[in-house]
Amino acid sequence: MIHWLRTILGGRRRAQESDGGRVRARYDAARTTGENARHWANADGLSASAAANPEVLATIRNRARHEVANNAYVDGTLQTICADVVGRTPVLQMRTGDDAVDALVEQQVGALLGEINVGEKLRLMLEAQIASGECFAQISRNPKLRSAVKLDLAIIEADQIATPDRRGLDDSRQQVDGIRFDRWGNPVEYHVLKQHPGDLGLGLIGLHEYDRVDAQWMVHLFRPRRPGQRRGVSRLVSSLQLSAQRRSMRASVVSAARKVAGMGAITIETQLSAEEAEPPPEFETLDIEDGMMTVLPAGATARQLAPTQPGTTFGDFDDRLIREQARSVNAPFAIAAGDSSKSNYASGRLDFQAYDRCNEIDRADLERKVLDRLLLKWIEWAVQIEGYLPYRAKRLLSVVPMPGHAWLWREREHVDPVKGAEARRIRLATRQSTLSDELAAEGKDLEAHVAQLRRESNLLAEAGLANQAPLAGPQIVAALEVLGRLQSQSLAKAAAIELLVMLGLPRDRAEKMAAARVPAPPSEAPDDESDDRTAPPGLARPHRNGNRLTEAWR
Repeated sequence: MIHWLRTILGGRRRAQESDGGRVRARYDAARTTGENARHWANADGLSASAAANPEVLATIRNRARHEVANNAYVDGTLQTICADVVGRTPVLQMRTGDDAVDALVEQQVGALLGEINVGEKLRLMLEAQIASGECFAQISRNPKLRSAVKLDLAIIEADQIATPDRRGLDDSRQQVDGIRFDRWGNPVEYHVLKQHPGDLGLGLIGLHEYDRVDAQWMVHLFRPRRPGQRRGVSRLVSSLQLSAQRRSMRASVVSAARKVAGMGAITIETQLSAEEAEPPPEFETLDIEDGMMTVLPAGATARQLAPTQPGTTFGDFDDRLIREQARSVNAPFAIAAGDSSKSNYASGRLDFQAYDRCNEIDRADLERKVLDRLLLKWIEWAVQIEGYLPYRAKRLLSVVPMPGHAWLWREREHVDPVKGAEARRIRLATRQSTLSDELAAEGKDLEAHVAQLRRESNLLAEAGLANQAPLAGPQIVAALEVLGRLQSQSLAKAAAIELLVMLGLPRDRAEKMAAARVPAPPSEAPDDESDDRTAPPGLARPHRNGNRLTEAWR
């Protein structure tokens, strides 16, 4: 036993001594051979900033934009991702604990976001971030807005963030092209060119002129992939070569098929003796007329070329390339190709689960980097406007750096609405979820939903239908639309009654509902102006039924 241990330890000691006291481990992937030398020729040890230098980023951006503009699959994939992530527009839900303040902020911020079309701008920023790698936006004051808070968001393309004077870029820790940082890595200043470098007719005039914008007014949307990375790289970079290969392959196949299809026939000369006439010159072309019957020269036969393109495997090969292209943006094949014919229910659900998780990350980035910044600036400006917010709202919004809130996005609808509704019912019954969370998944606010239910209940009660047989869902929607038109005097009472009867309501019920909604004469209209005296400037008088603002300011 002792002899065996001495043998092992002695062998190990000799191995260490023969290698200078170091133990070396070997990895096959670290070996360079004649077979893999060309494959790994471009591998380098550059830092994130050095690898993503301005010239490299500009080349990748230009190629990615060209591919998006000329590849329908890539273009459609990006548009679908932006539609799935952003939808129409996110909805703000305040959670300060004061219902009146929450309702006021939600109403005013929602009106401002709608006026500046924030949904379109978010989709634009996300698409630019995917294709170009990054997108910038400048928070600015727009005096043309109707809102009392003149807050706007101007989108800036990545090419326009640059520092023409490269002498200040020696220390990469303090500055990269277009952005200057402090010693802790926080952006301090952005350099915004006054003209886009690609503007036609610009020449050298104004090319080196730029504005220095403080970081608090700039939004930088990008997704870092390496520690120390400070400028974004296109998320399509790993699939650009595939896009070029796929388009080249498709063009070659189509060209080969077109050439074969365009050639009517070829003639082959056979059994020609020396004394017979010479055959026609090689590669001579003859026009063939439709419906013509002709006689070939003696010893000549005609034959059409058999088409070999596209091959039977071309479709599968093309689909493989589309799948690999879409993988860089985490999109399933059904999204990339716009075709779910090859998916079953289970595979479709699994594919979209990973896709939806990636969309949640994009939403979180948009919330943190764009929407929250806008909300903070709105609060900062709103509290400074005399008489715009009541004292209670100013005090509550100024207590904490960021008041409690949430942004509601519309989630993907379930493929089977019945199963989706049953799942929601089970979650609510077992207290795994709340009504607020379930409505938030559909982009709805709980308070607005309850107010609408109360309004519909009041309409039915006013018509004397509260204790009668309930109406079906489609009947309620159609009846409310008819009654709304009757109340706005865009529909006659007799016509409204007939429409309600056509919807399946008994005539006596239809007459009661119509009579209850006929507008009263102007002299008998109730005076509601008293509700406006204590409301903030610019705030519309709230509706009486179910609105939290009714009693808020008394």
